[in-house]
Amino acid sequence: MPIVTKCTAPGCETLTMGPLCLEHELALRALDAEVTGHAQNSVGASGGGSMPPVAGIPAASRSPRKVAALRGA
Repeated sequence: MPIVTKCTAPGCETLTMGPLCLEHELALRALDAEVTGHAQNSVGASGGGSMPPVAGIPAASRSPRKVAALRGA
């Protein structure tokens, strides 16, 4: 099985290293928290939770300064 595959959500073409891309993983976690009535535990010193916390990575930068830095200006 390849390391990088397409997201398994219907119609999603995003490449990912797991079954779901970040967008669909977060949506699934939010739905799970809504259904169960509590938020997903994050892995901490006590070892609680089954999934590590997800880092917030912006999809794109709208800041002119950051865009200029990306362009090498």
